[in-house]
Amino acid sequence: MYRAHLFPKEYYGNVFIPEPAGNLIKRVTLSEKDGEITAANAYEGKEFMTSTDERFRPVNAYTGPDGALYIVDIARGVIQHRGFLTYYLVKNIQDRKLETPFTLGRIYRIVPDGAKPKLTRLPKETERIPAMLTSDNGWVRDTAQRVLVERNDPKVVPDLQKLAATNASPQTRVQALWTLEGMNALTPAVITTALHDKVDKVRAAAVRMSDPATTLPELAKLTNDPSAEVRLHLAFKLSGDAEPAAGKALLTLLENGGPIFGEAAASGLSGHEIDYLDTLLKLPPTEDAKLAKSDVLSTLAGCVMKERNAAHVGQLLDLIGAQPAGGARQVAMLNGMAGKAPGKKSKGPTYFRPLKLASAPAAMATLQASKDGKIKALVARIDPQIVWSGKPGWVEPVVKPLTASEQALYEEGKTIYSSICIACHQPTGQGMAGLAPPLVDSEWVLGDPDKIIRIVTEGLSGPIDVKGNKWQLEMPGLPIFNDEQVAGILTYIRREWEHTANPVSPSFVTAVRAAIKDHTKPWSVDELRKPVDVKKAAAK
Repeated sequence: MYRAHLFPKEYYGNVFIPEPAGNLIKRVTLSEKDGEITAANAYEGKEFMTSTDERFRPVNAYTGPDGALYIVDIARGVIQHRGFLTYYLVKNIQDRKLETPFTLGRIYRIVPDGAKPKLTRLPKETERIPAMLTSDNGWVRDTAQRVLVERNDPKVVPDLQKLAATNASPQTRVQALWTLEGMNALTPAVITTALHDKVDKVRAAAVRMSDPATTLPELAKLTNDPSAEVRLHLAFKLSGDAEPAAGKALLTLLENGGPIFGEAAASGLSGHEIDYLDTLLKLPPTEDAKLAKSDVLSTLAGCVMKERNAAHVGQLLDLIGAQPAGGARQVAMLNGMAGKAPGKKSKGPTYFRPLKLASAPAAMATLQASKDGKIKALVARIDPQIVWSGKPGWVEPVVKPLTASEQALYEEGKTIYSSICIACHQPTGQGMAGLAPPLVDSEWVLGDPDKIIRIVTEGLSGPIDVKGNKWQLEMPGLPIFNDEQVAGILTYIRREWEHTANPVSPSFVTAVRAAIKDHTKPWSVDELRKPVDVKKAAAK
């Protein structure tokens, strides 16, 4: 983010995003409404900076001490990890000699025409540094803050407290507060003053730094603050606080906020969502409209399901069954429990990893007997997600233990996953929004192993449905891994995260690769749906 005034004023607060793969730097403007920030391209049909030099690889952008914009360029022809280089890429790299040189680097200093940058230096004396927090240059303020925190000299605390309370610049007041916080010198008195600052950004920052143990009465006064940002930070701060006054304040925030406030409340309740749901359900029916505004009942019910605690899910069903039939509360919690409905255009099976309850929930039978079409539809989506001994149509799966050789494959796959796959698909296997789909309960992971073998070895291109959600992917293949390594990766992801799918053998990977040896580009979903004749390939 550009935080100086050497550039024209319309550039202040803009974000400059280096994109090394595209040889460009994007500039976006930010806008904020009700505590949510959105970005928009600063230009139509062009970018802030582009290059035809395929070794232009910008990786960082900084505001400098002189107000100029500095760009760090690693100047490399190849930026992919070697594990993601396809045969096509390798050939192009060699043809254009992009693998060398690799000892270069460039730093660009960008200055507007006619501007005269002036370097600002921090004084050596610690007592003179707090004044640098008043600079209009973000780099200078940040550096002053860092140095003050590192030196941690108590002599400057009075100066910082004065800046936090009385300086004319809201930015300086906020930065002084964070400096005091970094020095462990933030007092309840200083925070209380900041909580009642006339500028909402200062109040929001003060809420983030507050300790409810010492400032809860002052925090509670902000539940009707005119700023959505202040109220949202307050919801995050108070969620999970066991004090009755905090719970009361959080209820007020939920009653006056939208769905994001429900999510904020849920964020601090990990493991205690069912208890807070019980508290909310004790409110009089006159509060239903306000609770619906934040969608908190649905959010908390969804959290209980994702927690996968059988006792809590049983409690949730009891709470749902106790609500007026077809009422707003019952429908909201059933919606959260059911989760997102599969898309109408989704093809192929949707995999559920059912949660086993201790016994048949009485509420389930009552809900299934409902004549309300909406209730019946939601219960039908919940039904395959929960099981119990003796449930009609459910046979408890027998999980075959891994043999010694299969366990060795699993351990090898775990090591490879932790070094290559984890960056996108995460340690939890839940993936990353907009980048990598979840592996947990994925039909592509737990289904026919030949499909996931083809994806891992040669990649995937185009749209794909995963657990009812559509993803637009360009996943590179990993041809550098041998058959045993591929088998290890797949055995790991088919047995990790409570998965119970069969392991994958190196010989099966060999057979699949033989069957697709003439296929040298990433697969599309339509191609993956066509069966591979593994037996025929193995016979050859």
